[in-house]
Amino acid sequence: MGYIQPGTGYNFVNSEDGASLEILFPEVATLPPEQFKVEMSGDNVMVAKGRVVAQDLTLKPTTALHEFNVLAYSVYPTGKLTNGSNSSSPYCNQGGHVEIQKYTPGAGEDPATGSDAWGVYLIRNYDPTGGAYGYTGNPSLAVMADGSDAENFSTPWEGGIDREYITIRSVQTVEIEQPSENVTGALVIAHHCAIKRYQCQRIKIAAINWTDANGWTVTQHLIGSLYMPNNVNVECEIDYEANGEEGPNPPPDIDWPLNAAENESWFDAWSGYTKVFDITITVPIPV
Repeated sequence: MGYIQPGTGYNFVNSEDGASLEILFPEVATLPPEQFKVEMSGDNVMVAKGRVVAQDLTLKPTTALHEFNVLAYSVYPTGKLTNGSNSSSPYCNQGGHVEIQKYTPGAGEDPATGSDAWGVYLIRNYDPTGGAYGYTGNPSLAVMADGSDAENFSTPWEGGIDREYITIRSVQTVEIEQPSENVTGALVIAHHCAIKRYQCQRIKIAAINWTDANGWTVTQHLIGSLYMPNNVNVECEIDYEANGEEGPNPPPDIDWPLNAAENESWFDAWSGYTKVFDITITVPIPV
């Protein structure tokens, strides 16, 4: 007597009502979230870890192309970060989150603690004066309320015009004898770069808004592996005579840099926010 075999993926199930065919559906693997995917769990913001390709300032004003892994939050409302404990989690801070609060009338109007509009950003600023905060040139993840000190002071100035450098060279004038006529030239003795204009960078990953009907809604602006372009521009060169009749000449007296006040505010404390720019949070990938 022969038996019918149902084949791979199927099975016969016998019962008092007779035999029936069972379809064995394979388990569907859960895919990890796309890089920088922003999700809400209640009032908690969760952002997937991601990679940023960025032109990094190396030797002023020279840049090099680097890759960075963004692993954790660098800017967030003070006391609202909860770290996770799953080192293999696809989300920042090992599966951690940043808690945000909607605006509650009568409970104060500080956007750092209560707001109906928030943003998730990548920010950075090349200036080394921010050493107290760490690696400010690295692309860093920030969760900030609209209208807060953090959101206001991290907004690029003058519409994001390039950060500008001037190359200043001390030269020595020399005269070169030629058969027809003498030629005057200049030997470069030394040079350095001076900042003419400061500038920070910021790109918006997502907007998070509260609606009474739907709660928190996320509008994803950017997703996947992201790119931060170079915002460093060499504008010109200025030469000055290294030595005068009475000895060495000082470099030209210039009243740059522009946007110095805005740059200082970027590095100052932001009311209601913690700032931690650390090489373990944004990890450069060797190339």
